[in-house]
Amino acid sequence: MINCIMIKTPPEELNLKYGLLCLDFVNTVFWRLREEPIEGFTDYSILIKWGRIIGLITETDVTNLIQEAQKHPDEAELVLSRAINLRESLYRIIVTTLKGSHPDISDIEILSSEVSEMLKRIGLMHEDNKFEWKWNVGENELDQILWPILSSSSELLTSADMERIGICEGDGCGWLFYDQSRNRSRKWCDMGDCGNRAKARRFYKQKRENKE
Repeated sequence: MINCIMIKTPPEELNLKYGLLCLDFVNTVFWRLREEPIEGFTDYSILIKWGRIIGLITETDVTNLIQEAQKHPDEAELVLSRAINLRESLYRIIVTTLKGSHPDISDIEILSSEVSEMLKRIGLMHEDNKFEWKWNVGENELDQILWPILSSSSELLTSADMERIGICEGDGCGWLFYDQSRNRSRKWCDMGDCGNRAKARRFYKQKRENKE
């Protein structure tokens, strides 16, 4: 786990589109590589509202789940803890793999355990004369937000897309992104954010050197 500053962040600021759902999920920590990163999921309601913004659940689901969480606060807190533990394990697994090392077995066990739970929630349905995989969602299950994230994570880790995952080189950022550039030369999560800051630092450094 990392020690984050707990600043309540509006869920719309967590609407990060970096190519894959599981990457949006791990990028819900701001300035991850700094001494005091900022936690995005400060409570269960933020997690659920983020799920709505990212397109995982409906507005009705949000209302129902928050009401359910108020009835069962301990369970909601447990789901939030699971989400954060999953996010951190997934981040470490991806980064370690990208660097050519073996992920820690404890992180793999956390992910594997959650994936096993996820697989219990998906079933083959026959509708409109065709078969489809669909989520078997019970009434107001507080952890349903995790299932599509786990599905996305499993697909990424077992696909060639891992070769296109990059780690932002912005100072203290550490966010992950899916590099769709032809020669895989992307360096930053967002050119308009970390990219511009990097360019500005280079400009001022060069300016100072020219004066000396």
